[in-house]
Amino acid sequence: MAFMKPEVTDKQDWAQVETTAGTWWVPFDVLSKSEAESAKGGDFEPLLQYTEGTEVYSDQSSVKKGYGVRLSAPGYMDATDWEVYGSKKEALKRARELAREAEGEDYATKKMSHRGRGTKGRSPVAAYVRTYTDSGQTKAYVEWSDGSRTEGEPGDPFMEQLFDRAKREGVRVRHEVW
Repeated sequence: MAFMKPEVTDKQDWAQVETTAGTWWVPFDVLSKSEAESAKGGDFEPLLQYTEGTEVYSDQSSVKKGYGVRLSAPGYMDATDWEVYGSKKEALKRARELAREAEGEDYATKKMSHRGRGTKGRSPVAAYVRTYTDSGQTKAYVEWSDGSRTEGEPGDPFMEQLFDRAKREGVRVRHEVW
């Protein structure tokens, strides 16, 4: 599973669907308007198609807000089932655990590279999360002493590690709106 990478969503609505095959987390962004309305009304039967069960137990199912975590293969359809956590801290912790499981125990601490260069020998000089008002997109950035920049998604375990390193080296993580 070395090709699998952790994925963490923003906080959003999820349907926790209890079926004959166990618990399934379905993100609301994949549901049609009528499916979402059914789930919010307590009828989870229309969501059976998103599970592997043969019967839905609507009385045991619910709608919750949370952060989704799974492993996925970038560029492919392969992914593990979603897990949902109430706090971003819990979700990121689980993402790191999944990463270690997928890559071996040293995934979270090994030298990562950006365009072929490792972070060793470079120091972070700026770290920020930028929200673009025209597109609503949010990106995370770390600028390095050699003039290069690493870009990623906020909440991505690798970017969180870089932000932690920047903080340890006295660089404050800024939040910007453009």
